[in-house]
Amino acid sequence: MNHKLVSQVPLFSEVPRRHHKTVAAHVDEIDVPAGKVLVREGRYAGEIFVILEGGAQVAKGSSRVANLGPGQFFGELGVFDGPTRSATVVARSPMRLLVVGAREAKSLAQRFPSIDRRVRAAAAVRTEAAAT
Repeated sequence: MNHKLVSQVPLFSEVPRRHHKTVAAHVDEIDVPAGKVLVREGRYAGEIFVILEGGAQVAKGSSRVANLGPGQFFGELGVFDGPTRSATVVARSPMRLLVVGAREAKSLAQRFPSIDRRVRAAAAVRTEAAAT
């Protein structure tokens, strides 16, 4: 990832500028086609995805539970609370994503409290929504 884009990604936007190269070194950028299954419920959680472009649909079992778009991320529940995925996520359109491996995500969250807060807040909201 280009370190100049770090501040434009909401998950990383509060990381001090002097650390943008560090964040960028922990992140890969990928493109996926529409219809690609990005994560499958019940499978091992090895990474977090951040949406740069495009959209995804989230399903638990046979129920659609959310649509996600640019700036949002998914996969944090499995990585931080896992070890398995709590939902299936499929690309609704061609997508450009950032991928952060589990080890790298945990390292970044430990090093940068703002990332940890955002990930934990999203996980809490999603866990609460799943319980209702």
